[in-house]
Amino acid sequence: MILENNGLRNEDITLLMRALQDLADFKSVICIRNEFGMSSVLELMPIFSRPLPQQLEELKLVSCPKLCQSTINKLLDSLIEKSFIRSLALVDAGINEDVTVKKLIALLSSSRYL
Repeated sequence: MILENNGLRNEDITLLMRALQDLADFKSVICIRNEFGMSSVLELMPIFSRPLPQQLEELKLVSCPKLCQSTINKLLDSLIEKSFIRSLALVDAGINEDVTVKKLIALLSSSRYL
């Protein structure tokens, strides 16, 4: 699914992420210039832990308003806990806190798939 500059609010994205939970072989979420907040991440979390071969392989969040440090941290915690993601992009995400950088490093060092 590619959502680019649609004017979608976090509430809209949250509903879409919830709907994706029912699709067994969904592989990619790309969100560009749409809001992506904590509730969207929380709806993605069950998708991250799907077993192979039903795993989410790609997540790209590009220039998304509402993508704050706490949201990124929650996203990274979830990916560290269990995911089979192969491609992760956090573009213009303002990753500038030591905690967030350490979590990103932990994800890179623990992932067998990235």
